Amino acid sequence: MGIPNFNLAFYKDPELIEDMFSHWEYFTIESAREAVETFKDRIDLVFWWEDMAEKHGHNISPKLYKEFLLPCYKRVTQFLNKNKIRRIMMDSDGNTQPILDLAIKAAITGHWPLKVNAGMDVRTLRKRYVKKLFLAGNLDKREIAKGGEAMQKEID
Repeated sequence: MGIPNFNLAFYKDPELIEDMFSHWEYFTIESAREAVETFKDRIDLVFWWEDMAEKHGHNISPKLYKEFLLPCYKRVTQFLNKNKIRRIMMDSDGNTQPILDLAIKAAITGHWPLKVNAGMDVRTLRKRYVKKLFLAGNLDKREIAKGGEAMQKEID
């Protein structure tokens, strides 16, 4: 399908998109069911890989996120929460700020890597989302790549 056709399908074939997300929801829950129901709150963290953004902004509008993703995401997080799993961390590159409120509505409780070069700032996010999101990352990989003193300064 490719990214351009996938993006167009939200408008041209919304039933297909709904079917795809419904399948994703079913597959996600059923493939994890045995482990989740066996280990429950002994599972410390669930990583939620969704590259929802890039350097210059989000890949999906808040409107489309709310319409198509949010209902399925809520059902997956409800399954996890029912089994006493509360830490659900979204991994997304880019600037996710326009959709973070919706991620929280989906019961996603953490976010990383907080890409510096995309305008993500842990201090600003911490003020806005205190007690709603735990945050990780926010290291500038360009500085880390330099090694030595530059890397140590960035980590400090």
